[in-house]
Amino acid sequence: MDGVVVQSGCMIGAGTLVTPGKVCESGWLYLGSPAKKVRELTEDEKNMFKRLANNYVNYSREYMC
Repeated sequence: MDGVVVQSGCMIGAGTLVTPGKVCESGWLYLGSPAKKVRELTEDEKNMFKRLANNYVNYSREYMC
């Protein structure tokens, strides 16, 4: 949508509608239609972003060979 800002480390749930001009803050989970700040992410969830990103990089290296 127009003017939406999704900060790094923010999680947006499946099917969530982020309306124009909304700023989704880092470290928070957003759900619903329209998107609403539901709860702060746990440290485990925040660390998960790094683990998943590293997994995708490793998978891409395997399949590019």
